[in-house]
Amino acid sequence: MAHWTRRMASAVLLGSLLAVWSLAPSALAEPPVAEVTAGQATVQNGQVLALGNTPDSTRQSPEGEAAASGMTPVIRSWVDALAGEPGFESWSAASWTVYPLGPGTHSWVVLLQADAQEVGYLVLTADGDGYRLQEYGQGEYPLFSMNTLQRSLAQRGLISESNPSMTISRIYAAPLQGVWRIEGAADEPLYLDAKTGEELPPLDNWVQEQKAGAGQASSAYNRSAAEQPGSLKHTLIKMSFDPFLKPVWLKGSPQPELDFTAWKAGPISSEETPVTYLGKWYGGKALYPLAATGFHEWSHAGPFLRLEHEGARYVPYAAAVKLGRFFTP
Repeated sequence: MAHWTRRMASAVLLGSLLAVWSLAPSALAEPPVAEVTAGQATVQNGQVLALGNTPDSTRQSPEGEAAASGMTPVIRSWVDALAGEPGFESWSAASWTVYPLGPGTHSWVVLLQADAQEVGYLVLTADGDGYRLQEYGQGEYPLFSMNTLQRSLAQRGLISESNPSMTISRIYAAPLQGVWRIEGAADEPLYLDAKTGEELPPLDNWVQEQKAGAGQASSAYNRSAAEQPGSLKHTLIKMSFDPFLKPVWLKGSPQPELDFTAWKAGPISSEETPVTYLGKWYGGKALYPLAATGFHEWSHAGPFLRLEHEGARYVPYAAAVKLGRFFTP
């Protein structure tokens, strides 16, 4: 049975979620010492830090230095293109940090900060043609946020003297499929959703499959995605909703598969019609019912679907339809 990653409509679980999300900063005061020196992240003195705690963790090797240099104009072009769009206004004055994603993937996550807060992210993958944008998003809970990881580990009591060492790795296979892998916290590796920090089922087999196909992430969607976004040809933003309060995806039939041109002329164009995207990610191990609330269509980079997933998350339309289906009332 697939694992549900979203909250269920029970009062008990809702209450527990409210308790989790309202965790007071004082609850993390004077934490026990825990140190992690291996992997792609570090926990020290009860706080999750970047590997080496440097401004740009790609600058750990000559290869990383070259990657950081080559990515800078690509990052700047996307930040500038998005800063004028609704919800992305804070990007105009944002700084960023770059972290590598998993061995062999040639991918990096770019976390943007403004006024001492995280405001969004980009994911870039290198291939023979340069750097391609895999996905991007806005809001205070970006993909692979160290703050979200810190909160999730603290809530599970994993930053403690009983866990003196942990290995924490970022794993990113393709758009929509990113996880934290934590070793040393329990007998078996723990997997957390890289966007929300929610616990996932065991994904060891899925991880091995990704390692076997490392470096192929950019082939998961149309090759028209380019380093330069070009102009924004069309954009649509609809009101969000809770898919668990409109659970058409439980018993309804999915819409037929359509190319983007046909899809954008369908129910997504109606403000009155909620569209739910049901993702089946990590080899079908986890199901994600998310509100589909619009799109960005770029002249060079193609169409990106907007999903509500702890903030707006934009992913290539072609990648999304490979991993899920759409439902309407």
